[in-house]
Amino acid sequence: MSTNATRRRDWFRAVAADGDVANSCDGRSCPLLSGGTCELLANATTAVYDEQTTSPELFLALVRTPSRPAVVFARDSRIGRAHQPRPARILNQRGAATIYPHLR
Repeated sequence: MSTNATRRRDWFRAVAADGDVANSCDGRSCPLLSGGTCELLANATTAVYDEQTTSPELFLALVRTPSRPAVVFARDSRIGRAHQPRPARILNQRGAATIYPHLR
C-alpha cells in the first residue's frame, strides 16, 4: 500500500517477481478507516505498507484490526530507476510493532 502510484507499481512488481501473489491499493479509501474489513488484507499472508505515506489513522486502524497478517512497513529504496520496498518495522499479528533501526 502506498499513496505514491510509482512506488505502488514498482513495489507490486518487486513482490510479484519473488513469486508471491501481490495486490496493491492506495489506502485512501481503505474500509479499515471507517471500521470495515479490508478484503485484500484479510486474504493476505503478509502486507507491505509504505511507511512514508501511511497515515496515522490507517496505522491505528491496522493496530486495531483483530485478524490480520503481519504488516511490514517499508521505506522506499531506489535500485536503478525502480523503487523497491526496504523493511523498516513490522507490526505482528498481536499488534506489537518491532522497529529495526539497522534497516533504516
